[in-house]
Amino acid sequence: MAKILRVPDIPINFANVPSVTTGTRIGLQWQSGPESGGSPVLDYTILYDQGLGGTTNYITLIANLAPTSYTLIGLTVGTTYQFKISARNEVGSSEYSTPISILAAQQPNKPAAPTTVVSGVDQKGPNVEITWTAPPTGGSDITGYIITIKSTDPNGQFL
Repeated sequence: MAKILRVPDIPINFANVPSVTTGTRIGLQWQSGPESGGSPVLDYTILYDQGLGGTTNYITLIANLAPTSYTLIGLTVGTTYQFKISARNEVGSSEYSTPISILAAQQPNKPAAPTTVVSGVDQKGPNVEITWTAPPTGGSDITGYIITIKSTDPNGQFL
């Protein structure tokens, strides 16, 4: 009986690796598709858009890649990159995956210590104005801050 061979299925779970991705590098990972086509998957090819956006700008990032992860370095902070992947066996290559978009960014730095100024007193006590300088964003806009204030009781003990 003859064995019927075909190209492998498209790789699955193609995604960003947040623990690797920063403002200048992106980590990618994936798994082989459900069916290898009757022949083992030999390697993968990843295409990307070089941060230019648009579906016609894809070029080969890497071909003949055997591992199921890859890290691209030397990227531009704050730029969104698009990637797609295919698998290859002895018969040929799968279709490319649906593109994924990943922002080259990281958690922003924490702000420097704030400054405080007492700006008056009312029935509840002194009014305090807190100011700080925004830190580097890490490639993505800062959308908010969390301010934690320790209070003291009348004896000066922190509550």
